[in-house]
Amino acid sequence: MMSRYSYASTRKREAKEQERQNQLRLARESAEESKARIEELKSAHKACSAPLDWRVLAASLLPAPVTLTHWAERSADRRTRLLSLFEVPSAQLPNMASAVAEDSDRFHSAQQAFQEEALEQADSVALAQGILQGDSKSYRRVLREISYNSMAPPGGIAVDFEIHSPHLVEAKITAQGSAILPPEVQTLTSTGKLSTKAMPRIQFVELYQDYVCSLVLRVAREVHALLPVKAVLITAYSADGLPALSPVLSTIIHRKQMESLPFDTLDPSDALDELQTRTNFKASRRTGAFQPIVAFSPSDVLFTEPASSLQSIIETANRLLEELE
Repeated sequence: MMSRYSYASTRKREAKEQERQNQLRLARESAEESKARIEELKSAHKACSAPLDWRVLAASLLPAPVTLTHWAERSADRRTRLLSLFEVPSAQLPNMASAVAEDSDRFHSAQQAFQEEALEQADSVALAQGILQGDSKSYRRVLREISYNSMAPPGGIAVDFEIHSPHLVEAKITAQGSAILPPEVQTLTSTGKLSTKAMPRIQFVELYQDYVCSLVLRVAREVHALLPVKAVLITAYSADGLPALSPVLSTIIHRKQMESLPFDTLDPSDALDELQTRTNFKASRRTGAFQPIVAFSPSDVLFTEPASSLQSIIETANRLLEELE
């Protein structure tokens, strides 16, 4: 009797321990998902379309035309002549008509594929030539593809582009706002249990700021990657805590500045602070919303090489001093 009771107790303890481990595992997974979601919201800038070399595309050649190969017909002919040496009944010989039809079908399929590829290639060359000539219609086509295909950050955004010149594109973006951000944060206690609490106001405000700044950087990356512009003017609009949709962040990002940014490691808000940016987000800690600002206009964009860091300013000053000496 004692042995059976001991066995039953052991099984109960094992089942209880297994249940506890399952709960700890689920808690850990939930906390990791919460952390990953937060990181995702401020990491839109880490992805980008591959840069396009429009000169290479403009000079690309059309695909080689296809020809009728007669491969199946020749194969059937060889087999027929070989089998005829062994007096094989004609009914067992290859069907030449079927072979000819097979060659014809293969040729027509290849011809159709060639025509489709040739049309696509011709369209690509024409688009590339338009881009290199600064054609606004070609620019708009690429920008539409950025809006509909390339931009896929968490929550999504609406982007409206305006082409001011072949060197300057303006983007006006509207994020879904703070409604896309998680109101709660999940963490593990010292005992491994799941703790769910309302996200602290400071953390919420910082996440909101990084979310919008990350989207702005992503748009700038896409435009610079896909068009030969010198600068991108981007203004973000929000209605969070405001009576109407208002500009809350405006920045001008030149190509050389964009190329110098370490996108895999940068903090989105800090990166924009180092650039030509207007925002009043930090003044709204109480409400957790951006404050309206006066957005940059195209006339504010100067096509010089702006310093993107203190180091570049120092280097410029040293060069001037050397010239004076």
